[in-house]
Amino acid sequence: MTIYKKSDGYEPEDLLHSLIGHYGAAKVLLNESPEAFDSGGYILHLSVELMLKSCLLHINDEFNGTHSLQHLRQDLVASGIPFPLTKQDN
Repeated sequence: MTIYKKSDGYEPEDLLHSLIGHYGAAKVLLNESPEAFDSGGYILHLSVELMLKSCLLHINDEFNGTHSLQHLRQDLVASGIPFPLTKQDN
């Protein structure tokens, strides 16, 4: 899996700017019609992914290139950031 690092030019703020755009697009699609729900949900997933990666980049100066929200959450927890979920949520 590719590791993305601050030393390679990645910045948390850049990821947050992308997150804002993705979240806005997801809101539009999710409010549009049921036919757009799949696309809206996918883009919403990307926005959450960018938020988690931005946090990891800020804390650890790097993040894993995975698209798994569960793995990114586990990386945050391993970095000392509490991210409690119930067993049902996990």
